[in-house]
Amino acid sequence: MHVTQGIRMTAFWRAFWAISFGVLLLMPQTASAQDSPHYLGYKSLTAARLNPLGLVEALTLDYQYRLFKSDNPISKTNFAGVYLQPILSPAYARLGAGIAIQPLSIARIDVRYQYISFFGNFDFMQSFPQAEGADWSDTNLGELSDAETNYGTSGTQLQIGLLLQAKVGQIAVRNQLRVNQYDLDLRDGDTVWYDPLLDALMPGSGWAINDDFDVLYLAHPKFIAGVRYTITTAFYDEEPEDDDNNPIQRIGPLLSYTISQNPGEFVDTMSVFTLIQWHLSHPFRTGEDVSQAVPYFAFGLNVTGSLL
Repeated sequence: MHVTQGIRMTAFWRAFWAISFGVLLLMPQTASAQDSPHYLGYKSLTAARLNPLGLVEALTLDYQYRLFKSDNPISKTNFAGVYLQPILSPAYARLGAGIAIQPLSIARIDVRYQYISFFGNFDFMQSFPQAEGADWSDTNLGELSDAETNYGTSGTQLQIGLLLQAKVGQIAVRNQLRVNQYDLDLRDGDTVWYDPLLDALMPGSGWAINDDFDVLYLAHPKFIAGVRYTITTAFYDEEPEDDDNNPIQRIGPLLSYTISQNPGEFVDTMSVFTLIQWHLSHPFRTGEDVSQAVPYFAFGLNVTGSLL
């Protein structure tokens, strides 16, 4: 089993680096033509977090075609496009492709389909017979991993996203809704699994909703401060009588600083961010396993650039 997991991990590492950086290294550094309706670019997110512990690299390669030219701020940023998104962590890999349509600057819809593979290392993958009574606390996940009940598996995820955003003066609001449909190959007899990305108990075959709502203050062209509220809700085939798993809610400050900004260049923008949120509701992070005083803490680096 461990040999198979090692082969699977090696294959995904090779595929990830080939897809993520092969194109970037081969593309020449050119400034994009401002009047061109075509855009080919990339976005790289490298992030780490605590409570729960996590590390991820997400790269997006996307092509956009401007639908129409406009100087009106409400409709100026419009496009239809396609994108490829490989995501890699030490415990799993995801490879997705999607389409996005932004008819107005204030609204975007995207649909993504991705393949998910767990390597079976660390405290993942862990699954349970049913949602009711499932113990997916950090402590129990560690004990299950020590007992070698974690295993490698794979599946798919369909995600439908809706982004709404607006800005008045120096205040901006943004809401990112994601509706997810999972289909994972779980261990015989299990119906739910722990998703380390969303820190939630998910159905092996079913739906879940995740939403981020931001209120931001654009204090400086390079500095953004705000508050983010996050809520995640999963839907199970057999709803527990007393469902402590849902909803999971967090709230706290979001800070972002732009290190450099060179529109149209290979490295267009580079920024760092910090997100600190306290859990309002969670079965194991409001005193059951981890004190509610301990926040969810994430920090990372965002890099975007133009390839055309």
